[in-house]
Amino acid sequence: MPAICGIALVLCFFLQSLLAQVSTPIPAPTRTKTVVFLGDSLTAGLGLAPSEAFPALIAERVRSAGLPFEVQNAGLSGDTSAGALRRVDWVLQRPIDVLVIELGGNDGLRGLPVSHSKRTCKGSSTRQRQRIQP
Repeated sequence: MPAICGIALVLCFFLQSLLAQVSTPIPAPTRTKTVVFLGDSLTAGLGLAPSEAFPALIAERVRSAGLPFEVQNAGLSGDTSAGALRRVDWVLQRPIDVLVIELGGNDGLRGLPVSHSKRTCKGSSTRQRQRIQP
């Protein structure tokens, strides 16, 4: 559960930074930036209409605010942090400006230690950082 609370906190800060841009004038964008949510059933929206999953709700807020971001949902129900680490290279085949990682619930349900989840989530974020051009 601590991992989920930490992830929720990160999402809150991410949303605040996006919404803070609403109050400032936005110059004409040179290109649309891509935000990808990589996660488990919470991201995929298991049991919800696709438009009700939280990445879709964020995408709607971003669109209504006129922000230059495209939001993509790469959630997979039942995914673990190790599963996401195995598929992160597939997700990163396209240019991504922001990668939001929401994982750990299924690791906890399987009784995996938090250290395992931290290590594999860190591996996913490290692969994203390696792809960023300086």
